[in-house]
Formats: sequence, C-alpha cells, structure tokens
Amino acid sequence: MEELKGWFKFENNLKSMRWYHWVLLVVFLAVFGNIMSAVLIDSPAPAQSPSSNQPKTEETASSGSSINFDKVESAVNALKITGLVKKVDSSLNQAYVDGLNWGTLNVEEKKTTAQALAYYVGHEEGTNLYWVDIYDWQSGKKLAKFSDSWGFTTY
Repeated sequence: MEELKGWFKFENNLKSMRWYHWVLLVVFLAVFGNIMSAVLIDSPAPAQSPSSNQPKTEETASSGSSINFDKVESAVNALKITGLVKKVDSSLNQAYVDGLNWGTLNVEEKKTTAQALAYYVGHEEGTNLYWVDIYDWQSGKKLAKFSDSWGFTTY
C-alpha cells in the first residue's frame, strides 16, 4: 500500500482497476471509522422511558454493549455506496460482498464489518438476534459469519 497526498493506492496486476482501488480505499477508510464508532461501543444502554413514542434506536447486545442502530444503518449504507457490500437479505440473514475488496481487509476490519451487518440484519428483522452469513457476490462462496453469541469465523 502506498500513500500520496492523503490517497491510498492498492497495487494489483489489473491495470484497469488501479483508479478504482485508489478511490475505494480512501472512501472505505473514512467509512470504516464510522462503523467502528457505531458497533464497538462499550457503554451501557441508556434507560428507555416506557411512555416514549419514538422508535427504539438503541439496544443492548448480548455482549453487554450498547448499539446505536441509526449509526449502524448509516455505516452499512455507506459500505453499500463504496461497493464493498453488494446486497443484504435480512430475511435470510445473508450479506453479499465484493470478494476482491473483502480480501483487502485485515481480520479486524472483516470482523467489525460482519458485526455491523449482523446488527443491521437483526434490527431489520426485529428479532434482536444478531447473526449474519457473508458470501462472495460473484461466486456465492461463503466467506465469513458473525454471531453475537458465537463470534466471528472466516472460511
């Protein structure tokens, strides 16, 4: 990886994709900070007033951390815009990612992305069960899974 005036360049053998990787990594690095702040919050959940008519946007995961679903949704939407996340099917707890870009992430980035997707899917379903299977968009190969109960696994 190389940096030039705030831009990151990911070298590969596909010359037609070099510009794409310059842009994607810059955007992804900016978005990834948003995911980290949205998902990995270690503060207890705030008390909810039973008379509140506002939609519930924070919950406590089984890990005891507070989850702000507005931030999670914003982070997942940003990952869709960058092209890393191609499709999310909440009814099947599945997410499809660009395999080439997934492969450029380190294990912590993959885990945090998977965790954000699991929280997004669980909230969309309304089940409060936070798990997701992650597949390559082109090949359909299972790349990883995350469960709030069982943790993160890559394949």
